[in-house]
Amino acid sequence: LLVMAGCATSPFSDANDPEARPRVILARVISAGWDPKTARPASALYALKCGRCHKFYDPQAYDESDWQMWHDKMARKSKLTPQQERTLSEYLKAARK
Repeated sequence: LLVMAGCATSPFSDANDPEARPRVILARVISAGWDPKTARPASALYALKCGRCHKFYDPQAYDESDWQMWHDKMARKSKLTPQQERTLSEYLKAARK
């Protein structure tokens, strides 16, 4: 039971904003036209890099300039490679539509 309770606060759990969970964002991105074979690795990157330190935030809840400011700041903090930054930027831009 203790092990299960510890998992409840994992960044991969449903305890985070239900609108921003990786599977919800993945579904939005695929609905926006991304190939699932391209979207799934981007979703895994989102879950790993964005959910490691904080809850998942819904990209649709921010205007473009605010979202870009936070993306730029978090890309540096999470030490994304330039390719990872491009991938996440494009992925989350698709999720904002």
